[in-house]
Amino acid sequence: RFQASTLESAFLHLCQQDLQDIGIADNNEMVLSVSVLPATESALNGQKVLNFARNVSKDHLQISVNWPSVSNISALTIKNMISFKRNLLLLFFLFISPALFAVLNCLAIGSKPRTIPVGVVNLESNCSDKSFTRTCEADMFGCYFELSLNGSEEFTVKSFSSVSQMMMEAKQASVWATFIVPQNFSVSYLKRILKKDEYAEFIYFYDILDEDLIGEDEKIYISMDMSFKPIAGFIRESLKKLLTTFQEKVRKMCADDIGDEFDGAVSFDPTASLGDKDFGFLEYIMPGDVIIPIYFMAMARTLEAFIGERSQGLLERSWIAGVLPFEILVSFILSHLFAMCIQVLIAMLTVFVVFKMPCLGHLFWYVVLILFQGFTGLCNGFFLSTVCRTASEAMLLATVNSLLAIIACGNFWPLACMQYQWMESLAWYLPHTASLQGARDITLRGWGIEAQSVRHGLGISAGWSFLFFTASWALVFRFQ
Repeated sequence: RFQASTLESAFLHLCQQDLQDIGIADNNEMVLSVSVLPATESALNGQKVLNFARNVSKDHLQISVNWPSVSNISALTIKNMISFKRNLLLLFFLFISPALFAVLNCLAIGSKPRTIPVGVVNLESNCSDKSFTRTCEADMFGCYFELSLNGSEEFTVKSFSSVSQMMMEAKQASVWATFIVPQNFSVSYLKRILKKDEYAEFIYFYDILDEDLIGEDEKIYISMDMSFKPIAGFIRESLKKLLTTFQEKVRKMCADDIGDEFDGAVSFDPTASLGDKDFGFLEYIMPGDVIIPIYFMAMARTLEAFIGERSQGLLERSWIAGVLPFEILVSFILSHLFAMCIQVLIAMLTVFVVFKMPCLGHLFWYVVLILFQGFTGLCNGFFLSTVCRTASEAMLLATVNSLLAIIACGNFWPLACMQYQWMESLAWYLPHTASLQGARDITLRGWGIEAQSVRHGLGISAGWSFLFFTASWALVFRFQ
């Protein structure tokens, strides 16, 4: 009659058809009574049932427009909480999963490399005579450079006797950077930076022959493996520190020999106008490592739970019991909000207590931003579950959503590096971008709610939450 695929669907159609054909036992339960009676008695009873159904129909229509019931919301919330208890191991995993992501990121991402293999060929001297470590040897600056290179924590130095051998290993990626100290490096270096009388004194004291043939452009040749850009960036940063160390070492060792005014440095050490100069890439990406897992774990929970209720028939039973769509959505949010708060608490303890990540601003606003992001994830999951009819479709959309957020929200690469201005402007209104920047401003710059990025993060998260919740509320009626 109804061409339904399941018995529950046919029963739902029976309950929702015109009340002239249905006898209602009470406001929450409807029973269709079918009996074989004599013709006159059946007609009389049928008229009584029809009059009763019309009276109840008016009451039923009045009940359907009432405000959401607190008792219904609390009952549904308790039902959802009971479903958590059915798999305590999974519940424990949900609680600690954001903390696990934070631990993994702290251990595997953002730290500076310490074992970058580099090769060096010193054509000026083999540095076998270690006297340069005790007194100034102004014609052995290449050895001072090699000494500074060996003292660096980031590099593992391998010395070569020939350039061809070193470059062969560089082509095989056995070393990621090569340094060639030219034969007249010290003389050329001092010829550039010393005054004429000081340079003449140096030539006379060290008995330099054919100094007129030595130019001022003999510098250390450096080559790097540019196929691995992150490592190349670390090498560049380490080289700046290395050259500063080299120049300071030469100045201290040779100040008496080549003049007190000798200073090979080209700039002062940079100071931090905001943040701390010791902050690295790990501190930069840590807000994203906390916010994004909490967002998508919240989205996955509500997505799976709502679709699971539909597939198991629990949602249809709720409709029959007179539960409103708003009550169902609120009950899901309340139950999953409890789990999300525990996740945030564990993640905060892991990041700021165990790994001692810096937070120069107020931690309260940092936690509020994360809670807003988690709430947006809950509403996003509801929206996807109402748009899709199967879990596979919803997970496909969630995966695309995740990839777009990771790429476009500025977690791993600054938005200012985007090639088009309209892309940068559009990215700021994605669910995570402003919240991530606000979290960075709190932890690394010491700002609070007075910062525009923090206010935008809260406002954009609230806007997306309202949009997802309203759309879910409107779309859920098609299942009723």
